[in-house]
Amino acid sequence: MNIELLKIDFLNNNFESGSFDIVVANYALHHIVRTGKYISNDAETRNQWIDVFSEIKRVLKKDGVLIFKEVTRFNLWRFLPLRFRYMDWEIHPTKKEFAYVIRKAGFKNVDLRNVVNYKLRCFSSLLNNNPLFSFFINPDFYLFANA
Repeated sequence: MNIELLKIDFLNNNFESGSFDIVVANYALHHIVRTGKYISNDAETRNQWIDVFSEIKRVLKKDGVLIFKEVTRFNLWRFLPLRFRYMDWEIHPTKKEFAYVIRKAGFKNVDLRNVVNYKLRCFSSLLNNNPLFSFFINPDFYLFANA
């Protein structure tokens, strides 16, 4: 297996189309678009996000896989004064917003799943797509999609 880690500006890269089988991003994508506005309320922000995922799709091979882990701003932690008080929640799209722009960029088989804590895995079938779990317990989620 040949793996090379690169530190680059992803939106200004020299990769040929169809270069990768898989793109993985953990807690990184929310740093790319920094308009301070929500995808659902602002066309410019929405279009910037679609451009990000269109570029990811471009560098993926046909039926390549995008996998990422992110935090949704739709969660209880953003309202509590003691925890995550200094996190910039405005740059974190919701799961619904991520799914929308990813589909608009041409991805298919978009699958979002809550990150279920190890001790709760026996309940994962109940918690995987449960918005209450995501809001109250763990705002982290995985997204899987095919180019």
